[in-house]
Amino acid sequence: MSEVFAITLRKVVNFSLKAKPLKFKLQAARIVSRFIFVLFLFSLAYAGYAQVEQSIKVPAGQLPVKQDSIGKPDANANKKDTVVVKADSVKSQPKSDIETSILYSARDSINSNLDQKIIKLYGDAKVKYGLIELQAEEIVIDYNASTITAHSRLDSTGKAVGYPIFINGEEKYETKDMVYNFKTRKARITEVVTKQGDGFLHGDQVYKNEKNELFTTGNSYTTCDLAHPHFRIHSTKVKAIPGDKMISGPFYMELLDVPTPLGFIFGMFPSPRKSASGIIIPTYGEERRRGFFLRGGGYFFDINEYVKLAVTGDIYSKGGSALYLNSNYNKRYNYTGAFNFSFTNNVNTDDVESPTETKDFRLLWNHSPQTKGTGRFSASVNAASSTFNTNNFLGVNSNPGSTRIDNTTQNLSSSINYSKSFPGTPLSLGVNFRHSQNLSTNKIDLPLPDLSFNVNNIYPFKNALNSMFLQNINVRYSMNGTNQITNDLGNIAIDENGNPKDSIAPFTFENLPLFLEMQNGPAT
Repeated sequence: MSEVFAITLRKVVNFSLKAKPLKFKLQAARIVSRFIFVLFLFSLAYAGYAQVEQSIKVPAGQLPVKQDSIGKPDANANKKDTVVVKADSVKSQPKSDIETSILYSARDSINSNLDQKIIKLYGDAKVKYGLIELQAEEIVIDYNASTITAHSRLDSTGKAVGYPIFINGEEKYETKDMVYNFKTRKARITEVVTKQGDGFLHGDQVYKNEKNELFTTGNSYTTCDLAHPHFRIHSTKVKAIPGDKMISGPFYMELLDVPTPLGFIFGMFPSPRKSASGIIIPTYGEERRRGFFLRGGGYFFDINEYVKLAVTGDIYSKGGSALYLNSNYNKRYNYTGAFNFSFTNNVNTDDVESPTETKDFRLLWNHSPQTKGTGRFSASVNAASSTFNTNNFLGVNSNPGSTRIDNTTQNLSSSINYSKSFPGTPLSLGVNFRHSQNLSTNKIDLPLPDLSFNVNNIYPFKNALNSMFLQNINVRYSMNGTNQITNDLGNIAIDENGNPKDSIAPFTFENLPLFLEMQNGPAT
C-alpha cells in the first residue's frame, strides 16, 4: 500500500533577467605574446651561433613589399607582429524590462511554469520589487506580460481573506484586487482605501501612473477612519497627487449616507505630507500686571524626520519676557520622547521706585526606548519652581508655550534610569537618578544616584560531583548604594512658640556646598 504526501513549500527566490557581461582577461593574452616573442629571439640566437656567415648589411629604406599570386601587395607584410584579441562572440542580450530583482515567497505553495514564465504564489504571498511591496493571499507573476496580479480568496465560511496590500515607498494602499505592470509602473486597483494627508480616499476603480498619481472614479474623501464612514465628500472622479493636493470634479457632502446640497462643480484640497521650517506668528494682547504683550512668536525648526523643535518667546511692555523650547522626537523601533522647557522673567511694577524681578522655570522630559537590548535608558522628568503657576498663569490669556501645573498637585517627581546587562555573564548594573519636590514647603530631595549591582545565581558545584545536595548550592551577590542631597537643614530654627522647626534653605547653586556638607553619606 502506497501513500502520497503533500509537502508545503516556502521559497525565497531572487530572479533577474539582466544580462551579465563576459570579461576577458587581457593579462593572460599579454603573457602568451611575450612568451612567443622570447622564444623567437632564442631561436634566432641559436641559428646565428650554429652557422658562420658573412654579416648582412641592413639596407636603407624599406624592404620591397612581397606580392601575392594575383600581383597585389600584401597589406600585412610591413606590419609588426601583434596579438589580436577577438571580441566576445556572444552577443549582448537586449535590456530587460525588469530593472531589479524580484523577491517572492509564499506560505502554502509556489507553482512555476518556466515555459510560459508564470509563477503563482498561494498563502500569505509576498512580492518585493525595488520599492514596491505587495502582500496578498494569492499572487501571479507573469514575466511575458510584465504584470503582477494579486487578489484575495474565500475561506471555508465563504468570507474573503487576504486582501491585497500594495506598498509603494511611503504610500500604502488597501485594495480588493489589483494588477501592477512593472514595465510601465502603472497599476489598476479595485476598491482601494489609501491615506492622503489627514484623510482617507476611497475609490471603486483607481489607476496609478508612473508618477504615483492616482485617478479614481466613484470615490469619496473623508477624515473618518471607519470602513463605512459616517460622513464623506462624494465625487465621480478625483485626481490625487501624493504630498501635494487632490483635484475633484463635481462633488457633494454626504452625512450618514444622506446626500446634502453642500457641494460645488469642482474642488481642490491640499494634502501636504512634508513638514518645513518656518516663522511662528505671535499673538498680541494686554495684561493688567505685565502690560501689552506679544506671545508665542518664534521659529519652528524641521531638523530632520526624527526631531522637530519650536523656539518661541514672550515680550511684555512692563519689562517681562519668556523663552520656551518644545521638541518632539521619534525614531521608529528605537526611541520616542518629548522635551519642554519654560523660563520666565516677570517684573513686578506695583512698587514704581523699586520694581522686583521673579524668575521661574518648568522642565518636562519623557524618553522611552522602543527596543529591548542589553542597555536601556528611560527618563521621566517633572520639575519646576514653586512660584511658577503664581507668576505665569493669572487666569486670563495664559501662556501658549508653557505647561501649567495642576493646582491640586503639591509634589513633583522625576526619575532617570539606566540598566545594563552583560551577555554571557550573570552580571547586571542599574543606575537611577531621582528627584522629589514639595511645592508648598519648597523641600527638594535629590538621591544622586541610586546604584545597584547584582550577580545572579551561580552554581559552583553544578558539574563537579554527582551529589544533588552540592549541585543545588548557589551563590549570588547584590549591592545597593545611594547618595542623597536635600535642602532640609533640620531643626535649626525656632518658631514663635519657642519650638524647633524645620529649616528649608533655597535650593540654589550658592547653597549647594552647604547641602553636600550636611549629607549623611552613602548607605546600603
